[in-house]
Amino acid sequence: MRALVPRRLRARLSPLRRRVVRLLRRVKLRMATRASSARQYQFVFIVTYARSGSTLLAGILNSLPGYRICGENYNALYRLYQADTAIAKACDRYSGDGYLVPQNAWYGVPRIRPHRFRAELVDNFVSNEVISATLR
Repeated sequence: MRALVPRRLRARLSPLRRRVVRLLRRVKLRMATRASSARQYQFVFIVTYARSGSTLLAGILNSLPGYRICGENYNALYRLYQADTAIAKACDRYSGDGYLVPQNAWYGVPRIRPHRFRAELVDNFVSNEVISATLR
């Protein structure tokens, strides 16, 4: 491997590698000290910008036993956020008794419970077969 990577490139990557190793040590130390509270989380979402080292972070986390980091999701979380916002806005705007008439375009909106919709949206996203299949 050493022969395949030019010396100048190795010299530039070496400090980054040391930083990653130090970061992993700190994470492992924190996880060891907070092991009891860390067990309460089943899923953690990491959101990053482009060209920020997210691929490197995903590779490092995937190397840990018991972890599976999935990449791009084509803005799926943003679309779910938009759905939640639209339901909340509709419930605020169309909550009167006049919207319980079947002839109304917004019929049934007052019966929607935004907090339940949000909770079920999260549950469905986390337990969805498509997402679960990628986590295996």
